[in-house]
Amino acid sequence: PRFDSFASLKVAKSIDADMPVIVLSGEMSEDLAVATLHAGADDFVLKTRMFRIAAALQQSLHAAAMRREARTAVAALAQSESKLHALTQHLEHAKEEERRAIAQEIHDDIGGALTALKFELVRLTRSVRDEQARPHLDAISQLLESAVVASHRIQHALRPAVLDAGLVAALEWLARGFGERSGIKIDFQANRDEFEIAPDRAAALYRVAQEALTNVRKHASASHVQMQLFALAEEITLEVQDDGQGFEPGSLEVTPGFGVNGMIERARGLGGWAEVSSSPGSGTTVMFSIPPLLIGGASGGTR
Repeated sequence: PRFDSFASLKVAKSIDADMPVIVLSGEMSEDLAVATLHAGADDFVLKTRMFRIAAALQQSLHAAAMRREARTAVAALAQSESKLHALTQHLEHAKEEERRAIAQEIHDDIGGALTALKFELVRLTRSVRDEQARPHLDAISQLLESAVVASHRIQHALRPAVLDAGLVAALEWLARGFGERSGIKIDFQANRDEFEIAPDRAAALYRVAQEALTNVRKHASASHVQMQLFALAEEITLEVQDDGQGFEPGSLEVTPGFGVNGMIERARGLGGWAEVSSSPGSGTTVMFSIPPLLIGGASGGTR
């Protein structure tokens, strides 16, 4: 077969996709000219109109330079995004480790001291005979009990100890407690008995489930919630769906306390994606999907 302009164009673009190319032809139909441009030529010049060649060359060189700049910018942006995702992953991991360490210190130091104080207060109460001191001892006991409860609450907020039993068990416990406190029927299902997942990612899924259920209780006016955890391909996905009143998607920007942007950014930082879908009268669905392990160079987005 003959080596025509299309074949030449294909070879040129295979060598350098940004190479400036002008097709010079004796004659060319309108359809052929359009096809040539679609194939990657910057311009075409008829031999009968050679006076156009200088301007066409200048325009072609400028277009090629712009393509190279755009390609370089896209590559730099991709590299920056990759570095940003890696940094965010590292920070998320470091944040969870710091939370775990602080929670452990509260448990070991403050929790231990409070427990010792409770024992000492019991001994003191038994040994004191002065009835006038009883109300003061009772008040101290109540304050001490409040401090113990606050200590447990802070530990749970920093890192739920229930995660030590595994993500599935933790979400089952969360769902059960939500149903008991809110009176809203909730079903939880997982497609595995347990998931192999990094601790910081298990904590992220648990926190999103917490936030989603809090939003249901505060905003949804729902009677039934379905929560699912499932692994597909390279991702673990949490889905929380309610049958509540729903909302206009655009109202997310002005709904206080909904935390959607934070959820999306958390998913991005962990190389995954997040989505909140709803419509008035049709309930709301929250989906949060992340890789189970830290993957170098992973990138994420929204869906």
